[in-house]
Amino acid sequence: QAMKDAAGRHEVQRYYGENLRFHWAIVESAGNRSLTETYRGIVQKLHLSRLKNLSRDIGMQASIAEHGEIVQAVRQSDPLRCEVLMAHHVGDAYHRLVDATPATA
Repeated sequence: QAMKDAAGRHEVQRYYGENLRFHWAIVESAGNRSLTETYRGIVQKLHLSRLKNLSRDIGMQASIAEHGEIVQAVRQSDPLRCEVLMAHHVGDAYHRLVDATPATA
């Protein structure tokens, strides 16, 4: 709900903070120390890309929709659907970033 509120007000920094909490909650709930350590290293490298994606309205709206689907799959205890949705979430965010980045000569 906090993400939806921030998205509705186009508060990018607040949305980003809630986005980070969402992802950390999933990682920590796995109870996998190796995953947590790996994610910690990756997340540091993703800050600028994530902010760039989320600062565009289409990126934030897509993000909130994707997170909603993931939450629904978690609530339904459907790990296979979670896996597919999270893979699409990462891949789609990457494609939105690439599409928004001007090509260099």
